[in-house]
Amino acid sequence: MQTAPSTRSGRLFVAAAALIAAIWLAGCAHPGHVAPSPVASASERKPRSRPPRRVEKEEALAQALTAYEEARAEAYARFAAGLVHDIHDEEKQALENFEKSVEADPSQEGLALDVARRHLAQKEPERAIAFLREAMKRSRSGILPAFMASIHVSLGQTNEAIVANQEAIKRSPTLLIGYHNLANLYSQKGQADEAMKVLEQASQISNPSPQYLVELAELWLGFPQSKPERTALTRKRAGELLDRILKLKNLPTPLLQRAADGYMLLGQNAKAIDLYLKLVEQYPQVTPIRERLADLFLQSRDSKRAIEQMELLVKEEPSRYPQAYVILGSLALQDGKYKDAEDYLRKAVVLAPKYESAHYDLAIAQVNGGRVRQGLDTLEDARARFGETFQTEFFAGIAYARLKEYSNAVARLTTAEIIARAKETNRLTHLFYFQLGSSLERNKNLEEAEKAFRKVLEMKPDFSEAMNYLGYMWVENGMKLQEARGLIEKAVKIEPKNGAFLDSMAWVMFKLGKPKEALVWMKKAMEYSTDPDPTLWDHLGDIQSAAGDAAQAAVSWKKALGLEPNPEIQKKLDGTAPKKGGP
Repeated sequence: MQTAPSTRSGRLFVAAAALIAAIWLAGCAHPGHVAPSPVASASERKPRSRPPRRVEKEEALAQALTAYEEARAEAYARFAAGLVHDIHDEEKQALENFEKSVEADPSQEGLALDVARRHLAQKEPERAIAFLREAMKRSRSGILPAFMASIHVSLGQTNEAIVANQEAIKRSPTLLIGYHNLANLYSQKGQADEAMKVLEQASQISNPSPQYLVELAELWLGFPQSKPERTALTRKRAGELLDRILKLKNLPTPLLQRAADGYMLLGQNAKAIDLYLKLVEQYPQVTPIRERLADLFLQSRDSKRAIEQMELLVKEEPSRYPQAYVILGSLALQDGKYKDAEDYLRKAVVLAPKYESAHYDLAIAQVNGGRVRQGLDTLEDARARFGETFQTEFFAGIAYARLKEYSNAVARLTTAEIIARAKETNRLTHLFYFQLGSSLERNKNLEEAEKAFRKVLEMKPDFSEAMNYLGYMWVENGMKLQEARGLIEKAVKIEPKNGAFLDSMAWVMFKLGKPKEALVWMKKAMEYSTDPDPTLWDHLGDIQSAAGDAAQAAVSWKKALGLEPNPEIQKKLDGTAPKKGGP
């Protein structure tokens, strides 16, 4: 039995509901928007004869209006009663009144859906379906069958769900949920062709709204495909729909952004960028749009405009975008702006200290910027935070090599190799072994250096830099001159205008006792060397001296000394050193 409200708020609610219903009923009796009833107005006019058929129509209209008003009044009264029961958690009575309200006024689609949901909440899906089926008899909306289809799906009734979605499309051709659900059902049944037909049908609607076009484009984009040709078609259709949207004027901002997002998903970056730029002009404070713009500029290799967007991001919200500082630092590194890179990356590690790669990039910026000790300090901080990793050891090895502390460099690179062998063998590239080999050579461990360089050439046989380095190492130490010559010749063949390689070729010929041939190679080396190099002038002087041209040798040695003081070259110039020649 229903009980009266026990609280003041409950009594007020009942009174308010009753008052609203009374006002509504009064309004229904004489609706302001309905013309006066012909029957009521007849008494106010002089009697006149009317055709019997017209009288019948007028009476029928009056009866229809009366029935409509009574139904609306009944619907509202039932709805008000349902609200009262609902506020008192009397679910059964509330549901009964809401059902009666929909029966009286079938246009209440929202209430009909709510009634169905209440049946579902009470684990009565069949009653929900039965109620919706009855409501559909009195309503032409596609929303009700679309919702009924979802209930059929939850019950595993696929065929019934297909029929319900088809009915939803028939009733409301611009209601996308019907197409969406129907296409998904066909896809789940493995009927991809049928699913595609549904989407094609949705694409043929005349004069669709902008929102319909956007949502349909998103539907095409999100539709799962297993065959490349179908993927190509879905992307094509989505692009066509988005292009139709661009032709429309005065698009609402949310739809403009969704269109831009769609182009971004399609990889049509130029169109996406144009739309996002329009959006940031209107809403410069909307940072997610700037994030997308920065990402698109990076994908398009437009680092200048990417930097502009990210700098605006970090200016607007300095502490929110540590990733932006990382990217800005990386871009500055690529451009050789090591001080800027260090500034950005230092902020990144402060804002996101757990971002491991930012520590390594910061160390690289410091080392390349000439702040090698600070770079080592950064790596030690990273080692304390993340443990001993390949990166902490590898980059430390490079830093020690820059400081010419080659024993430390070899030790750290060797540790990096051990770590990589155990965990990340993909890091042991030809470049790693080249770095290890050069550090071993500088540390006078020639045998191990040779092993490292041979490893490089096993991994990358055409790596001319390694050919030249190993060959030159042998030449400098009077070892394996013929093999050295062969390696250097291969390097020169790959890079015939490389000044360093040509110098190595001249030097091996000099060491083989062929100063005239060496002189030819040396002149080529000087021709293709872009920067003045004291080593090249020293080599030229030695070759000229061995060829019997003491005067020109002296000129060359003087030029070497002018570039970099060297006591050994000074001894040669003074004639105090033994004459240096090939074996």
